[in-house]
Amino acid sequence: YQLLLEAATADFYEPDNIWTQAPVISNGWRTVHSLYPTTDIDWVAFTLTNEADVLILTDSCNPDMEDDSRDTLITLYSDTGGSLEGVATNNDGNNIFFSALYRRALTAGDYYVEIKWVGLTNSTLNYYVALDILENRAATQSLAQVEGGVLLRWSGDASFTYQVQYTNQPTPGAWPAVDIE
Repeated sequence: YQLLLEAATADFYEPDNIWTQAPVISNGWRTVHSLYPTTDIDWVAFTLTNEADVLILTDSCNPDMEDDSRDTLITLYSDTGGSLEGVATNNDGNNIFFSALYRRALTAGDYYVEIKWVGLTNSTLNYYVALDILENRAATQSLAQVEGGVLLRWSGDASFTYQVQYTNQPTPGAWPAVDIE
């Protein structure tokens, strides 16, 4: 047989019970938290430097311990200059009891995710929070013909990979070189 043990203790990120205490999570991160005791609330924060699609989810650290005592509710908020405005909420969008939010075209800004325990029996021990920021089309702010080519400008995040796609282009080879800033 297999013996599984989880300690009923506060997680590494405590105190994170209010949005102003939220630890920052970055794209691709999975951070381990626990909702203990049952009145505990966890928060995480992230910043978008440009418009993007975002996936936020909670899930079990140990799939062998799936049961209805591990049930999260997540709510996404945007910072509107010192106060929060609700964007979306999800209860059971991932793996029956855990949560997942997918939002298209979130604008640049600071965001906060509130994670609560919901259920009938115990607190939700040892779950993880994941954040994935997905590319979104960049809006071109400037297009100019320059000597020897075309210059495109837009505000964006240097850590993103952008793909330039021509539409209504003339015959192959008729386009000059493209410089991207």
